Amino acid sequence: TAINTGNTPSRRLEFEGYYDLLRLFSNDSSEHLDVFANASLLDARFTSSIISGQTGKIPAYAPHGVFKAGITARQDDIYKVSLLIDTVGSQYFQDSDQSIGSTPAHIPTYTVLDLAADYVIAGHLRILGGVSNLTNRIYYSRVFLFGGMLEPAGDRTFYAGAAYDL
Repeated sequence: TAINTGNTPSRRLEFEGYYDLLRLFSNDSSEHLDVFANASLLDARFTSSIISGQTGKIPAYAPHGVFKAGITARQDDIYKVSLLIDTVGSQYFQDSDQSIGSTPAHIPTYTVLDLAADYVIAGHLRILGGVSNLTNRIYYSRVFLFGGMLEPAGDRTFYAGAAYDL
């Protein structure tokens, strides 16, 4: 049976910054060295609920902060290589904000590093590839209740593919 856990109006602030460092030296270049960062701050709480004691608790999977930053080297219509760092704040895995058995109430804060690249072969055809979780960090992003524990996120993963841009 599904139960509405409650009302959760949220307040959120988002920030983003971006700059092409090579613009410091030239405005006409097709080569770029882009740096960026963005942050999202979230304040979400239950303001009302038919469940006793739910008001004031934090909804599941609502971290207080998410931060992403990166650097991209690219040449227009030829290649792009990006190194990205992504940090997600700790969060509850269920609306009650309580642990279940040996499963802790919080999914801990985690940070991962990713590498991505693409290269234009001809016209609209690109090859792409990368590595997710470049440092092979062990981290947790969700809960697997049947095992009574946090479920580890993916190990280092390599990927490759092709894309045709219309």
